[in-house]
Amino acid sequence: MNDILQQAIAAQQAGDLDHAERLYQTVLQARPDHADALALLGTIHDAKGRHAEAISCIEKALAQDAASGLFHFYMGNALLNAGQAAQAVVSFRHAIALTPDMAQAYYGLGNALLADNQRSEAIAAYRDAVRIAPHFSPARKNLALALAQENALAEAIEQMKSGLALTPAYNEGWIALGMLAGLAKDHGLALIAWKKNVELDPDHYTGWASYAEELFVFNHLELGAQAYRRALALRPDNDQTRERLRLVDEALNREARLMGWRPRNRTLPLPIFLLYGNCQALAMWQLLSSIASIASFFDLRYASQF
Repeated sequence: MNDILQQAIAAQQAGDLDHAERLYQTVLQARPDHADALALLGTIHDAKGRHAEAISCIEKALAQDAASGLFHFYMGNALLNAGQAAQAVVSFRHAIALTPDMAQAYYGLGNALLADNQRSEAIAAYRDAVRIAPHFSPARKNLALALAQENALAEAIEQMKSGLALTPAYNEGWIALGMLAGLAKDHGLALIAWKKNVELDPDHYTGWASYAEELFVFNHLELGAQAYRRALALRPDNDQTRERLRLVDEALNREARLMGWRPRNRTLPLPIFLLYGNCQALAMWQLLSSIASIASFFDLRYASQF
């Protein structure tokens, strides 16, 4: 049975959930009380959206081994995904009491507390997660966003900068930093963040649109127009983007006619930019730069651990 269980775990870690599910069921046909197989089958059900089945399986596993911090962690994930945030908090706290160095359990606790409208407590849990695992990028991102919601914007930005210094390929972190820097009106930092975002993900529409707007802040109309063309290529039916680009092109063409020449990457004097570019920013950029929008950027997916 142990060989089959290891095959199931390997299949699950490789993302082949259907094969892993069949193998766990094979183990359970021979040993219906196999705690590990029950708990891990529960995580499969949870990943597939069958949360009631997940909770049932993990409850059976806990009946066999109530001292397993990992099983309580799995239960917390299943309860949270089932919309039972308050119960999930209890399970994550059990997991932490039994396994106090499990960063994922603190992250799960933070997510459950956040879902239960306990933001201050969630921040404390996220702090513990990144204290134990400084490279735990989703936990640090959620910590930064929660801090921003508590009007601790400077610390939120520093948290994201510290995290990205450790995990520079974490693209969602650059998105969060770009948004937070925009809130702080630190346009130089926002420009760096959105530029890095589109370098890591050239197909990110919002990244290109936000990068364009930050370029406009510094009067780089031609570069901003190029960025908007990349955004429009990704969403050709977006009328706002098309109109924004039309205004910028009109400003560039008019300036070229007035000057009789148009050097590469020309920047326009601020009054002309204000007149033709309407630089108060596209509605999408304004959305990203509002406190209320932060909630949509939290990563509340559970962090699996075998």
